[in-house]
Amino acid sequence: MHGWPWLITAVIVLYLLGQWLMLRPGPQERQRMKLRDAAKALGFQVRLRKAPDWLIGAPGLVAHYALPGERVGWLPRRQWRTNQGDWLGVCPGIGRDNPDWVIWCDRLLGWERDQHAVTFYWLESADEQDLPSLKRLGIAVLQL
Repeated sequence: MHGWPWLITAVIVLYLLGQWLMLRPGPQERQRMKLRDAAKALGFQVRLRKAPDWLIGAPGLVAHYALPGERVGWLPRRQWRTNQGDWLGVCPGIGRDNPDWVIWCDRLLGWERDQHAVTFYWLESADEQDLPSLKRLGIAVLQL
């Protein structure tokens, strides 16, 4: 009869400990957080957002990495991925002869360019050391 308070206390402590452990990010989420921090250090603006309408077949939320550029006047928004998931005629200098494009063409869901930035949409399937090549690709797109 005297063991009941200890047993109830132990069950409550284990329950609270389980809830606390469930709130901690898992290994994949910690990797994504490190990747996002490294991207921010390289100058990217990182967000998770709903996939744009033109990005057919993407999951509900996609990573949105925007690399700001100099404002170059009026430039229409342009997407480089079709609704069917095929790459449109990729810009000169960004095709197969560009080693950064070769690294990223299969990882990116799509990208778009406007007068403020180039925005990459992807599922964050890379390591931190791959991000400088994404930045070089973004700079090449911004210089078009």
